[in-house]
Amino acid sequence: CRRTSPPSSARLRRTVLGSLLAASLVLLFSPAADALRAAVQRARWSDQHVAFARDSAYGALAVINDAGQHTYYVDGVPTATTPVPDITAVEEQAHLPALFHPDPGTVLVVGSGMGGLLSELLKHPVARIDYVERDPLLFEAASAVSDTFATKELADPRVAVHIADGRQFVATTARRYDLVLIGLPPPSSL
Repeated sequence: CRRTSPPSSARLRRTVLGSLLAASLVLLFSPAADALRAAVQRARWSDQHVAFARDSAYGALAVINDAGQHTYYVDGVPTATTPVPDITAVEEQAHLPALFHPDPGTVLVVGSGMGGLLSELLKHPVARIDYVERDPLLFEAASAVSDTFATKELADPRVAVHIADGRQFVATTARRYDLVLIGLPPPSSL
């Protein structure tokens, strides 16, 4: 009878990691993946009414409905609130730059325009607003939750929506702008 030696720790580690990887891939591509994703969403927003939740290539988007107020979260960070936006932030972002320009005819908004910024800019005598947003899922969410405030600002004939990366849009457009607003979230780290 030949005696076998126990596997080395490195070999055992490779076997365990390979098994975990295989199990993860099976779970990822099985029908259970959707159930797991839904369970994670329920746990993340357990005490909220989730009106819309889906993942895109750009992040996890969730729309929380609280008594008719929609808050859009991307990767857990609030990015827009409708129909009553954060008026102080939106007014500062829209009106201060617009008032410093004698005639802001053409405006470029790169990201975070939906949810009040476009509405506030439209109070000025602008001829055109090019709104560039990279994630089309944001517009799909607004439509899915019947967000009349967001769809109204997007439907204004002076607003042209472009689904694109803002850097690529700026690099390829021939249009020149009187005002450029970039919707970036406040820094959360260095």
